[in-house]
Amino acid sequence: APVTSVGPGAVAAPVTTTAAPMPTSAPPTTTAPTAAGSTRTIGAAGGVVTVRYGADAVTVLAATPAAGWTAKVEQRGATAVRVEFTTSGRRSRIEAWWADGPQQDVRED
Repeated sequence: APVTSVGPGAVAAPVTTTAAPMPTSAPPTTTAPTAAGSTRTIGAAGGVVTVRYGADAVTVLAATPAAGWTAKVEQRGATAVRVEFTTSGRRSRIEAWWADGPQQDVRED
């Protein structure tokens, strides 16, 4: 499965990265309907990910790390993705997949 590493000064299409301060709590997940299913924005301490869900494909539209964090995007088959944000000694992981509808899991280490 392809893996894209994104850090300060590096950009890998189609993932967009910008450093922006994160609030102390993760923003709520939002959903907007699209022709492919739905688009959700999922927040974690390390950053924010926008994912497009569909029964035949789940893709990361953008992964925006918080200031001082880096992002690594991994496509895990056609219908699953993982984004891992890291900084010194900390990690935020967002996984998104399709299983009879959009699913997600956020973990903080």
